Amino acid sequence: YGFDIVKDVMRVNAFIHDLAPHYDDERKLVCKALGEGIADDMLEVISEPDGIKENILKCCVLKLVSAAETEEKSAVSAINTLADALDFGLQIVDEQPPSIPEKRILIKGEIPDNEACDEGLPEGCTAVGYKAFACNTVIERIEIPSSVECIYPRAFYACSKLKCIVLPSEISEIGERAFEKSSRLERIIIGGGGRYTVVNGMLTDRSSRRILRAENRAEYREIRVPDGIRSISACAFDSSQICSIKLSGDVKEISQNAFYDCEALERIDVLSGNRFEKGNYTIVENQPL
Repeated sequence: YGFDIVKDVMRVNAFIHDLAPHYDDERKLVCKALGEGIADDMLEVISEPDGIKENILKCCVLKLVSAAETEEKSAVSAINTLADALDFGLQIVDEQPPSIPEKRILIKGEIPDNEACDEGLPEGCTAVGYKAFACNTVIERIEIPSSVECIYPRAFYACSKLKCIVLPSEISEIGERAFEKSSRLERIIIGGGGRYTVVNGMLTDRSSRRILRAENRAEYREIRVPDGIRSISACAFDSSQICSIKLSGDVKEISQNAFYDCEALERIDVLSGNRFEKGNYTIVENQPL
């Protein structure tokens, strides 16, 4: 990410999403480290001998522990993440063996945008990272192995030819906008019994009762949101063929751009209990209803 990581907003954003652990508390801790100038502290001694660099890393850990009022173990993880991003050449070694297996996150660039990923994901992959397949112009079908526990937000952003994705029933987390602008996605297959399911062509989170993504098929031009669904996520129906949608009384939230670029959409039936996220463009970005 280069020496200018702390000066370039785009680089910081890419770093946070691609390399920082995908949990809110840990991401915030890495951001806190950046805000405290810890990356600058590292860059000042990046060409020094390992002994000096090791001392600086320890000082950085203490600095982060004090500034963020966090545990030393968490601070070490954040500092090591920064060191790796800056190609610092040294990390703090935890003397205790890890109790949890290391996560293997597929990041952007490992699968070129013009490759179909016919051989599947890399061995041992446990997560599909932020925009890992973004703007891929070849993949039409992909099967996610059972080793994958998490799909990051926008992992399959704007995959122009993606028509079918097979998800493992064991998957524990699918991020917001995971399939944003993948307008040809017409089939989402997932085994039963897990957190996620497909109901009437809509990928649904059972635990939060939230619609994440709708299949884009002609047979689903008239949609009725099932009872019990509480929310519709951002870009859930973007670029779909739907003509009308009827909300149940349980829907309390519709996130930004849920129906973005739905050119055929003519009617949305809402009830008094339904509400739109403040300031969003759920309806006004469409053709007149």
